[in-house]
Amino acid sequence: MVQYSPNTPRPWGGGYNYWHPQTSGFATTHISGPGCAAMGDVVSLPTTGPVSDLEVTRQRSSFSHKSEKASPGYYAVDLDASKVHAELTATTHTGWARFTYPATNQANVLVEPGANLRGTKAADVKVVGRDTIEGSVSTWGYWNACPARSHNRYRLRFSMKFDRPFAAFGVGNGRRINRGGRRADGKDAAAYVSFDSTADPRPVVAKVGISFVDLAGARRNLASETGSSFDFDAVRTAAHKAWNGMLGRVEVSGGSNEQQRTFYSALYHSLLHPNVFSDVDGRYMGFDNRVHRTSGDQIHYTNFSMWDTYRSEHPLLDLVAPERVPDMMRSLLDDSRQAGWMPKWVYAQYFTNEMVGDPAANVIADAALKGLMYPEDLRPAYRALMRNATALPDPRETPFEGRTGIEEYVNQGFVPYRHDGDYEKSASINMEYGLNDCALALMGRQLGYGADWRYMLRRSKRYRHSVDPSSRFVRPRLPNGRWLVPFNPRRGQGFKEGTSWQYTWLAPQDVEGLTSSLGGRGQALGKLDSFFAYDKILAHPASAYRIWKSLSRHNPQNEVSLHATFLYNFLGQPWKTQDVVRAAETLFSSSYNGLPSSDDLGALSSWYVLSALGIYPTMAGDDKYSLTSPLFPHAVLHLPGKDVTIEAPGAPSARYINGASLNGKALVTSQVSHGDLTSGGGTLSFALGRSPNTSWATGSNVPSSACAANPRTADVRLVVGGTRRNVLTTRVSNTGDGPARRMSLRLRLPGGWSATRASASIAYLGPHRSAIQRWRLRGPRGRRSGVVHMDASWSGPGGTSGGALRDSARGGSTIGR
Repeated sequence: MVQYSPNTPRPWGGGYNYWHPQTSGFATTHISGPGCAAMGDVVSLPTTGPVSDLEVTRQRSSFSHKSEKASPGYYAVDLDASKVHAELTATTHTGWARFTYPATNQANVLVEPGANLRGTKAADVKVVGRDTIEGSVSTWGYWNACPARSHNRYRLRFSMKFDRPFAAFGVGNGRRINRGGRRADGKDAAAYVSFDSTADPRPVVAKVGISFVDLAGARRNLASETGSSFDFDAVRTAAHKAWNGMLGRVEVSGGSNEQQRTFYSALYHSLLHPNVFSDVDGRYMGFDNRVHRTSGDQIHYTNFSMWDTYRSEHPLLDLVAPERVPDMMRSLLDDSRQAGWMPKWVYAQYFTNEMVGDPAANVIADAALKGLMYPEDLRPAYRALMRNATALPDPRETPFEGRTGIEEYVNQGFVPYRHDGDYEKSASINMEYGLNDCALALMGRQLGYGADWRYMLRRSKRYRHSVDPSSRFVRPRLPNGRWLVPFNPRRGQGFKEGTSWQYTWLAPQDVEGLTSSLGGRGQALGKLDSFFAYDKILAHPASAYRIWKSLSRHNPQNEVSLHATFLYNFLGQPWKTQDVVRAAETLFSSSYNGLPSSDDLGALSSWYVLSALGIYPTMAGDDKYSLTSPLFPHAVLHLPGKDVTIEAPGAPSARYINGASLNGKALVTSQVSHGDLTSGGGTLSFALGRSPNTSWATGSNVPSSACAANPRTADVRLVVGGTRRNVLTTRVSNTGDGPARRMSLRLRLPGGWSATRASASIAYLGPHRSAIQRWRLRGPRGRRSGVVHMDASWSGPGGTSGGALRDSARGGSTIGR
């Protein structure tokens, strides 16, 4: 829960900016590298001399990077303004500070709970007794496009205890100081406490507990994890041990010292999120603004940046922290229960509506297929995901947007482009929905929902409606089905944080179908070579950062095309994956600028960790890993109760795979399942060489995509027409290649309207058949207009209907005009 570290100017989201070595103090909460300023709450700043201002941002202190020391669980720096040596460490729910002052009778700590990175709605602070400061801050997350504030909000309480009585104290607001006062309220409420370091030269130790529930929770967290102790070094040692235990779950050897530092830095970044959100007693604030309690010793988590992290972060957690995953998935399920819908970017206790797609589907399916969910959560989570995939939230009941354009996606096959919120990113949405639907198909098959598997698997191929056959690029489409013009694949119009060049590859669930849409294997390979500037990268791998700085190239600064480095495996040229992955690895280092861009809560770092191990989940939400040459000659994954060893003699100088085996059995393809890799432990061995091997994992041994199959299914689509003489006409079509049975239509009318019937049934609708239904309506006096909706449900081939075949075809039309 606590991520104790400095707030600096212009933090670009995470709180710390290396290029601005000034700090306004040390905050208890942070998020690692989001694209939006976030958190940074409850700030404490040590000062010396008379206290004339309690606003810490007006008293920033410069510092030298030479004085900084940072390692997992510990941070230290010398502050130029006060000559204070500051040290920080933490437990799960508490932050610890140790301030070593020069000799002065005015050694101060300023505490401003609302001096955060998002702005403050309200704050309060109180001096309790002679050694404690307590209070709270109410603030916002972000909403849709950063930095907008709206529905997303939270309140954080804190209890901060010092290891000795105060020599003096006071409270106030900015320069309005009440010396000896004990309480202040307002956005800029703050307190100060003072000590005499000439009389007692020992460093001052302060420990702060926080809670998103209440002050009692903050006090309980502090007492439970720290007791009466103020032994900073003991806490630092425990934090070091805990982090070393987690990082030691992946043990690499060989390579250079810099490569090992880079690897473990990336692994550390990958383990910072999601965050513990529940208190030590299991209580947490839910999406419904009510206090809930977890069962037993379970933990509730928050800060799921899933559009970024579903691709590699969560698959990495499945490997190195599998015991945490069931609680994380339970947390998402509980969020959906409290809010009514599955979130896509969880911040504190609420939705953000940030980004596009429905990435929770991939995150949860990934855990489900690997057996990392509580059994009792599987079907409820699947139902919640299916609700997201088949229905829209009512804006009168919730601000959550759900799957933007889902009605058009179901009934037209694509989300159209228009100037209306996320519809402006419709081409990205269509590609993301294909990935999301594939994950749901795989989870439905696991749960025995044969009809769901068939339908969602076929629906996962609707990205093809967004591939223009003439330009062979993904393009936005207008509501009438025409392509948006003008079109330039280097532009971002219609896309979210990317261009058509980058999004055209976002179909790892069906590389075979994408290849066909791009004109065949030869055309697809040529396009992919151009995307990576393969010849240039091959000649100068270390120039990747410069070469890829183009809107028509691979974008390692964002997540959209991270998986594309592994697509050569599916196109029969795996040696090219080995080349471009090794080039991409040069973008990472252990220096202050050792990431290609903002880490987005571990999304980029986790790509590096998995790629360096030689395994990568090209289709997140599946249980398969694509193989590439490892960066280290020896690695061991110390999983609970078993070890998985990865042997790659000759790495990193030898990067081409001549062959591979798992537990002594030869692997003829460049793909391995999670179960085969981890079941009972074992050894994944690579035979590496210094020149490309063009025969291994090629031809008939090219791996198949997760959703490449095309089973027969019904595909019901619905068009709700206008009214004429109070008669509403609806058309139901089955565009699939299997029959739809036991179809039910349900009419939903706006207030004051009625109909001679509320539902209709169609016993059988064959493939490529349509049926027309008419409904006589009766309007209210005054002829108020409104929107009439119709839902269709049916059963299809393949067994039980599951969740996808209920309410998955919806249509609406305005009546009464």
